[in-house]
Amino acid sequence: MRYLELSILMMVCSIGHAQSLEVKIDGENSKNIVIINSEKYWRIYSGNSMQNLRKDINIAEGLKTIDTISSKPNNTFELYALETDTEVTVEGLRQLPLDGQPNFRDLGGYTTTDNRTVKWGLLFRSGQLSSLSDQDLHYLSTIPLTTIVDFRSEQESEEQKTLLPSTVLNEVLLPITPGNLSKDMVMQIVMDGDNTSAAQLLIDINEQLILHNQPQYKAFFQEVQQAEAPLMFNCTAGKDRTGLAAALLLSALGVDQKTIEEDYLLTNKFVNLSLQKVQDHFNLAEEQANVLLTLLTVQEQYLAKALSTIEQNYGTVECFLTEALEVDITLLKSKYLY
Repeated sequence: MRYLELSILMMVCSIGHAQSLEVKIDGENSKNIVIINSEKYWRIYSGNSMQNLRKDINIAEGLKTIDTISSKPNNTFELYALETDTEVTVEGLRQLPLDGQPNFRDLGGYTTTDNRTVKWGLLFRSGQLSSLSDQDLHYLSTIPLTTIVDFRSEQESEEQKTLLPSTVLNEVLLPITPGNLSKDMVMQIVMDGDNTSAAQLLIDINEQLILHNQPQYKAFFQEVQQAEAPLMFNCTAGKDRTGLAAALLLSALGVDQKTIEEDYLLTNKFVNLSLQKVQDHFNLAEEQANVLLTLLTVQEQYLAKALSTIEQNYGTVECFLTEALEVDITLLKSKYLY
């Protein structure tokens, strides 16, 4: 562990969280906004990784309980550190500011049950990457994104070609068929207008992912453990196959179940769909639009089905991870927590 990471760990563990830092996007001005809450003299510095925080260059400093700093244009990936004489807090953007994929997000910053924290800038989840702009690709190259794991089927990959930044050296394809809702299948479900059946389909998919796709998730964890990070994993919408992968990964790292569920449901916030939007965009009747909205979003019961299937067959998520998927939890924590 490098010196800066070690110093952050020692200060956070010894003092606890007496300050807060929040990073938001100023979309109108294409900048990041950093919101500071501290009762002590503070300073802010930044970098593109936990290892490269530029402690020698202050963005701002001051003595004020609450302050707001407008940072430089957000065309590059940035993490921010708020430091006082007793504590260092690191924060980044949960949702990355990409034009071509609204559901690309950082899994960093989540606190574990043993008071450690998932490192920012190493683990990302997303939907398909076929619509990324040149600016998006440049942004991802500044992370720099190195490894991607794609859960999409061959058909999905052919229909929507992945665009990758030049920094990606390792592209791993682990096709999972459940969760692959073909256009024809979606159209038939939507035209039937049966929202109960649509929701049940997604519940059933989450059961199938646990029972029938262990080889893919086992290989996924092998990549997370062994491959060079930063690493991103995705499917088409970034919600079912990817949502389960994220839930299992956060669980392995020791994040509590409530936080895992909240991360799972963030898809709905970031894809930002409503019944009216779906009706207008696809020119559908209300009943049909409601079905499509169900298929394009997530519900707590979907993840709950996956977890109950694990409990019925393995007792606990940890047993499923270590016995069925052969996850090395100790290795994962040493690599991705501070």
